Amino acid sequence: MRRLRESALRARSVLEREKQPLSEGCRALVARDVAAALSEYFVLSGEVRLKVVRGDKISLLIEAEAESILPFGSFGSGDA
Repeated sequence: MRRLRESALRARSVLEREKQPLSEGCRALVARDVAAALSEYFVLSGEVRLKVVRGDKISLLIEAEAESILPFGSFGSGDA
């Protein structure tokens, strides 16, 4: 869970620094961090897609496909 928390904090930091719409490079960085976190729980079968919608608040739309859920025994590498 620590890795997931660190990825979320990193993504929030990147998003807070961006005053303009997210660049493609920034969006790719956040999507890569999200994919790394999701890969701890699922066998992903493609890229993670991220869409950022700005309004009064920022809405994040994350889409990913997985072939399966990892077995419970493989969770928790001791990082929590």
